[in-house]
Amino acid sequence: MTATKKPRKAPRADRKGAELREAATMGLPLNQREIADALCVSTDTICRYMKQGMPHTFAGAVQHQARGCRPRYLFPACVKWLEARTLNPVAH
Repeated sequence: MTATKKPRKAPRADRKGAELREAATMGLPLNQREIADALCVSTDTICRYMKQGMPHTFAGAVQHQARGCRPRYLFPACVKWLEARTLNPVAH
């Protein structure tokens, strides 16, 4: 009897990031954890990027930062913002 090997899957974190990037390219807004996973960075980095001007919006009836209101990010806009920062570095 010969054993057949199963094809190796990508590590879970890589699969999750790829799935999030695919969902994000369809225009779905991502929360902070999801955008961090999609960009392969930490949530602390996302907070820092947000303070530096990364595009975001707030979900719900309140359209500004308020208690209980969480930011949402569009992946294509965030990638475009990061590329512009990389090509045009400014003192941050």
